[in-house]
Amino acid sequence: MRIPAASTALLIFLSSNLANLGNLVFNMLFGRWMSPTDFALLAACLTVLLGGMGLLEALRMAASHQMADAAPDRRAAQEAALARLSRRALLPGLILSILGAAVWLALQGRDAAPWVLLFMALPVAMPLSILRGLALGRMQAVPVVVSAQAEMLFRLLGAVLAWQAGLGMGGVVLALALSIGAAWLVLDRSVVMPALRRHAPANLPVGRLVVASLPFAALQAAQLGALDADVLLAWLVLPADQTGLVAALCLFQRVQFYACFGLASVLLPAVALARAQGAPLGPAVRPIILLSGAVAATCLLAATVFPTWVLNALVGPQYAAAATGLGMASGAAALFTFGYMAATLMLAQGDWRGLAILTAGAACQGLAIIALPHATLEGFLITKLVAQGAAALGLAMVLLLPARSQRPQPASVGIRP
Repeated sequence: MRIPAASTALLIFLSSNLANLGNLVFNMLFGRWMSPTDFALLAACLTVLLGGMGLLEALRMAASHQMADAAPDRRAAQEAALARLSRRALLPGLILSILGAAVWLALQGRDAAPWVLLFMALPVAMPLSILRGLALGRMQAVPVVVSAQAEMLFRLLGAVLAWQAGLGMGGVVLALALSIGAAWLVLDRSVVMPALRRHAPANLPVGRLVVASLPFAALQAAQLGALDADVLLAWLVLPADQTGLVAALCLFQRVQFYACFGLASVLLPAVALARAQGAPLGPAVRPIILLSGAVAATCLLAATVFPTWVLNALVGPQYAAAATGLGMASGAAALFTFGYMAATLMLAQGDWRGLAILTAGAACQGLAIIALPHATLEGFLITKLVAQGAAALGLAMVLLLPARSQRPQPASVGIRP
């Protein structure tokens, strides 16, 4: 089912935030039920799983861009090629799963059980990312929404039932792994099978998709450097008691950024599709600007007016000392979110300048923080805010200036006749 870009953006926005809410409930429940040691292990497993899926976002973005950018007479063939590629990607994932589990088991013995179970998600992780990209490239929001909610519900309910049934950590981690399988199964049935029935065989080498995903991998790397590296940087330059405060602020930044992350997944194919059809970009971009702006305004208001309440609700009263920095952290997250959206918009048009500015901003932020003399939490946050502000200003200027030359995105990047 294809729906307009505005409705697609709204559906994906609501779905991704509902899934984030489910993950928050998951953490709140098991943080209370488990011992600190067990919960730390579970948090590590969940971080590895979600981090790996985050890296595979580059494949999802490449697939959605190729699908949306395909010439009208080749869209059906491109769809079938991506669908077939998702099936072929099961085999290397299965091999990696078996090898990884065997090596980990040999090295860690009995202590490796939760990690070995987590490897069960590998066979379908890559196909899932490809299929989400395929569906978004066709503006099919419903299968993506159903898949995301199936993943969240399977993870939450499966883990709760496993824990209450006495299956322990192994049962909970198994539910995590199987939730990826549940999400893949939904898309395989609703996207792959119809695509293969509609068109004759077509081939898309996996290497070609990997190459196409490289700029999007750089985009994900910029996000890791600008947001997720905060705790590591704080550990390098700040006193130990302030590192925990940075971790609390980093969590709020992640919540703020990921509230808009689903919109970027719609922005890329929506712009590429509009360009391929010769349609104006306004209808594709406008709803995403409005929704992301509403998120930024809401988070900034909460962070500046009710910082202590926000931190108490998010991480507890022991992090109240971070309240004075929450407004700056939220401002930096809003600036980076703008930069991420701007770079995505430009990549959809074959323009790499936004990506270069965003990655340079993330790199300069890290280097400037490391170079701080007598670093304090306030100096850490000011440096971060200035770096992201400079990157956002550069991106805004580039958006207002026409590119001298844009790299074309030909259909040959996808399948070959």
